[in-house]
Amino acid sequence: MRAAAARTDAGGTFVRVGRSSTVEVFAATKSGTGAYHYACRRRDGVLHRFARDSTGATSGPDRLTVSFRVRGSDVAYRTTEIGDAASTDEFVVIDGRTGEVLRDTGRLGSREHRAPREDQLQLLSHARIAWATRALGVHVLDHDGDHLLAPASAGEAYKLRATATRLSWTAGGERRHARLP
Repeated sequence: MRAAAARTDAGGTFVRVGRSSTVEVFAATKSGTGAYHYACRRRDGVLHRFARDSTGATSGPDRLTVSFRVRGSDVAYRTTEIGDAASTDEFVVIDGRTGEVLRDTGRLGSREHRAPREDQLQLLSHARIAWATRALGVHVLDHDGDHLLAPASAGEAYKLRATATRLSWTAGGERRHARLP
């Protein structure tokens, strides 16, 4: 990671956020200016910058990277922007070796004014992601698009867990399950 660290434009202290046998994800922080996150192919150290952690701006909404998942060469992350009137979430999967975006929900608006939970994102096989927000329910994003598994009216979903064929989560104090698309 030292060779990779020397080539970043953010400088400062590095914190490993996640890794697999193929890629490593870390954040380079520099006091007062926020942090960038990088995916790095472990074999050759080629960096791909993504997911600005904080804008460092003195006004306006702040865009925060709130969770990461790494599986093989895929890296999934969630960013959130919390403003005065509304907030937005975005769930993205990239190939950590190349930086190519494989899946992206786009910015999803809501009227939530609370910090998102870290356990509302799961990276599944084939670069699929399961994600949840309080306002939008439980979803799976795959090559066929977005699939709603449970509406928001069923309660805030958290503690997402996946097997090869099923997704489970907690909502309203109960454990719920759905078959993956």
